[in-house]
Amino acid sequence: MNFLNGLRLHGIHPTLENVRALLDRTGNPQLRFSSIQVVGSNGKGSTASILASILAANDEGLVGLYTSPHLSDLRERVLVQGQMLPVDSWLQVLDFTERSIRELGLPITFFEAITCAAFSLFERSGIQMAVLEAGMGGRWDATSVAIPLATVLTSVSLEHTQILGNTLVQILAEKIAVGREGRPFIAKLPDELLPEFQRHANTMGFIPILWGRDFSARWVSPETSLKRMFSYKGPSGTMELPVSLVADYQIGNIALALASLDVLGKLPKEETLAKALLQVVHPGRWEKISDSPQVYLDGAHNPEAAEVLAQTIKDAFGPDQKVIYLFGILEDKNWKQVLEHLVPSAESFFLTSPLSNRAVAPERLVQWLSSVNATLPKKSGPIEQVLGEAIERAASLSLPLVVAGSLYLVGEVRQRLTGLIPDFPVGEHSPEDNRPS
Repeated sequence: MNFLNGLRLHGIHPTLENVRALLDRTGNPQLRFSSIQVVGSNGKGSTASILASILAANDEGLVGLYTSPHLSDLRERVLVQGQMLPVDSWLQVLDFTERSIRELGLPITFFEAITCAAFSLFERSGIQMAVLEAGMGGRWDATSVAIPLATVLTSVSLEHTQILGNTLVQILAEKIAVGREGRPFIAKLPDELLPEFQRHANTMGFIPILWGRDFSARWVSPETSLKRMFSYKGPSGTMELPVSLVADYQIGNIALALASLDVLGKLPKEETLAKALLQVVHPGRWEKISDSPQVYLDGAHNPEAAEVLAQTIKDAFGPDQKVIYLFGILEDKNWKQVLEHLVPSAESFFLTSPLSNRAVAPERLVQWLSSVNATLPKKSGPIEQVLGEAIERAASLSLPLVVAGSLYLVGEVRQRLTGLIPDFPVGEHSPEDNRPS
């Protein structure tokens, strides 16, 4: 594991040459199964999880799901039929991957190594289809060495601007670069980006499948804690179905997943589809892990995701409901804008440092919040202290506690409150993992 964690020192390399060389040495396992690639600023994980759940229920062979980051156990990143693989399987593949990297002598990054290991695990498991969530961007992402049947773009927002570009058009170009000639590219985009998307479709030759034109979806029942009904309209027609992901913002992710399978001719019968949608789980994304007091985990760590979280809180509890936030975030995020979206719904803030050397010091968060709202209660401290205090305050005031700002923090809180001990903890579980853009 020391070798694996040491790969984080290799930084970011905007090239696919190294990962292709490593895959050549390991036998190109990514060519042994079909795939669907999911890219986007937000919503990738949910969309990928929905796709994998439906495909697994369709009884057309084993289905793999590759996502990142993990919350506590490295094995969360690679699922087959919704299940983590045994530790022994991981150890064998990681040993094989490490030997291949040493023989190759190239500066492979952590994310590239784990992606190659995932492909090998999928090959050894005998899967027929993989759903691959890209890391950051798309053009130079390690998952882009696969040749997907279709590509899905969930959203575009200003993120990682020092790497992807300073405008939405520049960031869109990095994500569109993964499109394949003659293959569908399913996307949900704001109107102002549609001309640019179509321009790339004309030059690259992919087939654009667009939200609002080729498919759509809407909620037809109010949010509940267990399931919600929605209506989907796509190439195969219209249907009403239940789903376990009940937050308002999930409607776009659900529609993208269904439209992708619709255009590929892989949508199962409605009965099978309904069962699959009720089994979708995406830990750490508006995940309720306690009823008394109510505790929700949400990995919102950029302004767009924070805006969605704020709206989700209004939808779930009412427009005037206040919540208690347990918050921590990394320095390379636009944390001031994230907090701006959360302050209006805050009864109080408990601030801490996620487990990362890139964490914003909680004292700085307190200072900034005080400049915005001097009377808003706020307290900082180590996680073992403020978590207990936040839960105690939530219980005494009968208010929900929302943990947000970083998937590092979400993972640690989830582990502490559920008591689940990871079998395969590996270093920092960063949303970047030194991955290429």
